[in-house]
Amino acid sequence: MFGLDDPGQQKTAVTVLLIIGAAVLFYQYEWSPLRSDRMAAEQHLSLIEQTNRQARAVTQPQRVADLKRRESDYRIAMAAYDELLPSAAEVPLLLAQVSSAALTEHVEIVQFTPLDARAGEDLIEFPYDLQVQGRYHEVGRFMAAIVNLPRMVRPMIVSLEGVLVPPARAFEEPKHEVVATIVLSAFARPIDREDQT
Repeated sequence: MFGLDDPGQQKTAVTVLLIIGAAVLFYQYEWSPLRSDRMAAEQHLSLIEQTNRQARAVTQPQRVADLKRRESDYRIAMAAYDELLPSAAEVPLLLAQVSSAALTEHVEIVQFTPLDARAGEDLIEFPYDLQVQGRYHEVGRFMAAIVNLPRMVRPMIVSLEGVLVPPARAFEEPKHEVVATIVLSAFARPIDREDQT
């Protein structure tokens, strides 16, 4: 009927049918599911990328605004920091203000000795060994006056010792005073950084 009387032709026909059957099975069970999985993954990826683009469009302006606000806050803080730091030339003036605070609060400066300056990464520290004597509350007001100076000065009390001051006149009572040993540190920007500002 189709000319399949010859066994060679029958064999060829069966082989062709087997190849076609194998191709159909491969398409149905291997290729088609892989293709549909791949298409589903591509659609999912496309949806994720679209969602990410929308999220970036919404958050990017907020992030930029937030970064600009933080930069502005940082600049304000740095300006305040620079305002508090004296230049190296202002350190003697600062020390004069400390002496003035001692006179105002009726505290006697017993010792005022400069120590070796210490250079840090961003600042130079000018420490002073300071010893003052006065009544307890006067020394406290003196410390408050130092802390409230318009420039950055760090007083650190090393010791407080009570002393009995003999009376100036025979009929007066002896006075109880305090000797405070303080390490007073003034800070300044390094000279090369001052030239940059």
